[in-house]
Amino acid sequence: MEDIQNLIGKEVIAVANGVQYAGVLVEVSENEVFLQTPLQWVVLPASSVNAIRAKDVPLATNEDGEDRSNTRESIGSIDLEKD
Repeated sequence: MEDIQNLIGKEVIAVANGVQYAGVLVEVSENEVFLQTPLQWVVLPASSVNAIRAKDVPLATNEDGEDRSNTRESIGSIDLEKD
């Protein structure tokens, strides 16, 4: 596992409350995580951040080593359709 300090200044994916945020990791404090995205700054409460990884590293892989971090199996799904 890569040390969080080594990711500062790099493109990352941060997962907070089930939402993925992509941007450059600028700072991590005891209370907040700061990302710079192409359009805005994103400040996340540190307590809500579940994971931070380099953008080029998949969060989850299948048996063949393929990235499945954005598939329904890896993040779960909720069926919102009404019958």
